[in-house]
Amino acid sequence: MNFNDKLNEVFLIEDSSVVGFTPEKTGMSMYDEILLQPQLKDYFRNQKNMDFKIEYMSPREYLSRTKEGFLKTGAPGDFVPDEENVNKYAEMMKNGTLFNMPTLDYMRGRFNQEGRHRAMAAEMIGIEKIPVFVVKPLE
Repeated sequence: MNFNDKLNEVFLIEDSSVVGFTPEKTGMSMYDEILLQPQLKDYFRNQKNMDFKIEYMSPREYLSRTKEGFLKTGAPGDFVPDEENVNKYAEMMKNGTLFNMPTLDYMRGRFNQEGRHRAMAAEMIGIEKIPVFVVKPLE
């Protein structure tokens, strides 16, 4: 079984054909450790009360959830994009560069995200779905 097959099995990935992003990395060390070592999944669920999954959503949905998360939790959020970065990422995606998947983190009563500019770039060039690593408290 290759790495992508193992990710699909452990995280119930819906669609591994998304362009522009890799569901193998977030660029955030703790989340990447969970992805690289699926046996950690039980530890984080049982000891840290964390639930996580890879969800596929439109870039627009990601951006909406980001805005909503910042507004609900009062987390500081700069909603003004760096247009230069968005354009640069869009061009790189068009040329085949794969980016780390964005994240949405709802743990401990706060909200964090990484990936707004990548999502904006994906939307700009017409990518319909992106993988997002979503972290929430266990319900």
